[in-house]
Amino acid sequence: MPSTSPPPETVGNYVIERPLAYGSMGSVYVAHHSLTHARVALKVLRSEVAGDAQAEERFLREVRAAAHIGHDGIVRVHDAGRSSDGRLFLAMELLEGETLEQRLLRAPGDRLASMEWLRKVLEPLAAAHAQGIVHRDLKPANVFIVLAADGSERVKLLDFGLARDLHDKSSTATGIALGTPYYMSPEQATQPRSVGTASDIWSMGVMMYQVLCGAMPFDGETLHAVVIRSSVEPHIPTGQRAPELDARLAALVDQCLEKDPRNRPPSAAALRERLDALLELPEIQQDLERPVAITERAQRSQHAADTERMPFAQTALSLPPPELTERARAAREQGSQGSWLWLLVFLVPALAGFLWLVKPEAATPIPPRTEAAAQPSAATKARVGDKKSHKPRKDEKDEKDEAAIDSPPSAELAAPGLAAHTDAGQKRANPLDLLPPEPVPHLRDGGVKAPIEPAP
Repeated sequence: MPSTSPPPETVGNYVIERPLAYGSMGSVYVAHHSLTHARVALKVLRSEVAGDAQAEERFLREVRAAAHIGHDGIVRVHDAGRSSDGRLFLAMELLEGETLEQRLLRAPGDRLASMEWLRKVLEPLAAAHAQGIVHRDLKPANVFIVLAADGSERVKLLDFGLARDLHDKSSTATGIALGTPYYMSPEQATQPRSVGTASDIWSMGVMMYQVLCGAMPFDGETLHAVVIRSSVEPHIPTGQRAPELDARLAALVDQCLEKDPRNRPPSAAALRERLDALLELPEIQQDLERPVAITERAQRSQHAADTERMPFAQTALSLPPPELTERARAAREQGSQGSWLWLLVFLVPALAGFLWLVKPEAATPIPPRTEAAAQPSAATKARVGDKKSHKPRKDEKDEKDEAAIDSPPSAELAAPGLAAHTDAGQKRANPLDLLPPEPVPHLRDGGVKAPIEPAP
C-alpha cells in the first residue's frame, strides 16, 4: 500500500501545502515555490524506492517525454531535482478538474461526451507517436479533463512514467511487463520488447469498449487472470454487448482489440481520422445519446481497472506468444466438439457395469416351518457323532468324493441349488442329497430359520 505518512514541509525550493494523490512509486502534493509562490503539482519519489536505478529511470522518463513531445495536450514539467534526503521530485503544472475515470463514475451513461474526450486525447497521443514514444499506460485515470477559468474544458494526457522511446533500445532492457492489466495489450504482457504504437491503440480500444458497453472487455478474479484472458480469449463483440450501436463504430472498436497488432489501426493519427468521421454522423450521435446501463459490479471493476497498476507492474509474466495461443485456442475449440462423444463412450459402459453390480439377486422362497422339520433326525445325530470321534491318519489317501460326503454341510453348500463341480467342469452329485435337513439359525421367527429343502 502507498505510504500515507505526513508530507515533508519543504522539498527543494517548494513548500508543501497538502497531499493530492498517492501512488506506488511516488506521492503528489499541492505545493508552491518558496520565492515565486507559483503553485505546482509536486511529485516526489517514495523513500522505499529511492536509490533504485530502474525506479528513478522511470520517474525521469516523464520529464524527458514531455520535453521531447512538446504538445499542449501533455502536462508540462516546470522543474526537477533531488530533495535533501536524495529523493527525486518533479514540479508540474497544477491542473483543476477531474480525470476521465472520475467523470465515468459520476456520469457513467454519458457516452457521447466520453467518446468526445477519447477523440480529443488522440491528438496529444498522435504527437507522441510521431516522436516515436509509446505511452504504455493509457487508461481513464491518465486522461485529465481540465476546467479552465472561463468554464470551458480541455483534455490533458498524464503520466508518461512508463513510456517507451522506440529510438532508445535501453528503455525495455529488463523485458518485464509494465502497465495496468485491464488495459495492457497482449504483446505488452507477453513480449514487452516488441511493444509499438499499436499497443496504445489496444488501450484506446479498451477505453472505447468501456464507455460504449458499460463493461470491461476482459475481467477476472485476479490481475494475472485478466491478462491471460486478454491474451488468449476473444472478447464479446462490441455490437453484441451494445446492439443499439452503429455497426461501423462497433467494428472500429473490435478492430482496435485485435490480438494481432498488425490488424489494428497503425497509429493514433489513423485512429483519430476514422473516429472523427464516425462521430460526425448524426445517426451515430443519436445512438450515443442513449444512456447505457452499468451494473454495480461493472462500476467497481472499472474503478479497480484504473487503480491497480504497480502491484502487477513489478511482476514478470510467462505467457506463450500470440501465435501459439491462437493455435491452442483453435485446437481447444476443435477438441470441444468431440468431448461429448467421448463422454458418452465412457459413461454408458460405466453406468451399465454399475447397474449390473447392484442388481438384486432373486429371492429364494422359504417353505413354511413345521415342528417335525425343526427336530434333527436320529441318523443325523449319529452321523455327526461319528464324525467327531473320527481322526484321520496322516497316510490316509485324500479322496475328495468321500471327504465331501463325510464332512458336515458347510455354509456354502447350504445354499439351495448349489452343486459341486470337478476341475474339468463336470457336474457331480450334491452331498446334501444324502443328508436329511438340519435346523439353521436365522434372524427371523425367533432366531430359528426354516429348514431348506435339499436340491433335487
